[in-house]
Amino acid sequence: MELNTDYDIEKAFRAIEDELISSMIRNLDGHRAEETELGYNWSQWQVEQLKALEKYKADNKKRFQSKFSDINGSIDAMIFTARQTGGTEQEQKILRALKKGLKASKVSQGTEGAFFKLNTRKLNALIKATKSDFNRAEKAMLRMSEDKYRQIIFNAQVYANTGAGTYEKVVDMATRDFLKAGINCIEYANGARHTMKDYAKMAIQTANKRAYLTGEGEMRQSWGISTVIMNKRANACPKCLPFVGKILIDDVWSGGKESDGPYPLMSSAMAAGLYHPNCKDIHTTYFPELDEEPDGKFTKKELEKVKEDYRQDQKQQYAGRMVEQFDRLSKYSLDSDNKKMYEVRKEQWENVSKEYERGYIDNNSQRIGTNKIDLDYINSKDYADKYMKISKDMELNNVIYSKSMDILRSNNSSDTEGLCVISVSNRQVLLNVRGKPDAIGVELNKKQMSIINKHKNDIIGIHNHPTNLLPNGSDFVAAGARGYQYGIVITHDGRIYKYSVGDKPFLPYLLDNRIDKYCSKEYNLNIKEAYEKALNEFRKEYGISWQEIE
Repeated sequence: MELNTDYDIEKAFRAIEDELISSMIRNLDGHRAEETELGYNWSQWQVEQLKALEKYKADNKKRFQSKFSDINGSIDAMIFTARQTGGTEQEQKILRALKKGLKASKVSQGTEGAFFKLNTRKLNALIKATKSDFNRAEKAMLRMSEDKYRQIIFNAQVYANTGAGTYEKVVDMATRDFLKAGINCIEYANGARHTMKDYAKMAIQTANKRAYLTGEGEMRQSWGISTVIMNKRANACPKCLPFVGKILIDDVWSGGKESDGPYPLMSSAMAAGLYHPNCKDIHTTYFPELDEEPDGKFTKKELEKVKEDYRQDQKQQYAGRMVEQFDRLSKYSLDSDNKKMYEVRKEQWENVSKEYERGYIDNNSQRIGTNKIDLDYINSKDYADKYMKISKDMELNNVIYSKSMDILRSNNSSDTEGLCVISVSNRQVLLNVRGKPDAIGVELNKKQMSIINKHKNDIIGIHNHPTNLLPNGSDFVAAGARGYQYGIVITHDGRIYKYSVGDKPFLPYLLDNRIDKYCSKEYNLNIKEAYEKALNEFRKEYGISWQEIE
């Protein structure tokens, strides 16, 4: 397969990831635990699987060495082609500008040649660094697949001891977290983990863009031009937004100097976040003689549009990741019921993704209504009175009401979640945490978890559901792990749910899978009814408590 674009590289790593996972699952499906009168012989199964793991490691090293070599060998040509393309396309733009009246002439060959050599050295360093990063990441990819296989082998017996049932169900429980995440062997500085294909796409896109901008810059410098303008685009990211529509002096790729005009330097803009990895923004040449100086300011309406487009773009990317997640789960789970449920979730997220691609998101099976809050209703006495029914402690109820209102007002028309943790005994707020924008979730760091651990069993947790859905598997598991007396879910359409765990713990996906099951066409239930049916069954099976406060 020819590897000429970032898409080709991404596709190649996607195929390798699929091979690694499918080979692992084939081993788990083929070497089954022996069933005896006393149950499955997991000890003997572990011995057989550990032998299979050693063969898996050896086979992978042989199988993928040449594939990794082909990928890494394509990087040089890809980057130098991007540089050449950038130079050629920029020369055409300058020649067109000359016909329109631009007054410019070629600089001396000595100056041009020196700059070209400097950029060649920079590109060679970029190629070397990219190849080195790929080589380390490829080794990490194989190492993680082996480590995860080993974890699955030992976790299977742990799950079997919980009474999970059939061999297929036990293995699915052991592989579920791995299949959800994929081989996410790359960890960024912010702690986010990514698969090799995602990292490779980002790295090649970034390297190709820098090579392309290098080619453009060389051509500008050969004509003595250094001014550029950052193009306006609909969904500019927050880091680049301050520079969109602005004129800059390109001292990075075009050899510009501070004395070239009354504009900021490109290097200063980049130090402030412009052209970060995976950046989609781009600049074009600004010809002062021909182009009108732009108005670099956004109107309030334009800013709102940019922010909304950015949010929609982030949601579409999230939907795409969910499609991939449930595709892996449906493809590689062994239990037939699990496969069907994951297929349903995959189809649901595919529909969500398609709606984003068409430019809108309407009511769908992943939410009830919209994330817009009816401010008239939540500011009403009827809504406030609901909170007085949460507990017998009116002072605590008033704190819950106050903090719930803060969460709702600060996340109106957004998929961002907020969490507030309150001490029951003294009614003090211990934590106020806001999740990542539109991420539908809140993650706690070690410091925040240490605060919670000091107050276990004396706290309640309040968080909003922008999707307007009822408490889910993760809500119950978090409530149990953090030691909530009870949790409160507040929805954007004005409903309030109180929930608590029972005496029998369960993994979050058990409840979520039950909900998915009842969302399927054969049950003919809407999503609220599916949640209620599943929650009522778990009330009997696991002793959970839940109610809508009305």
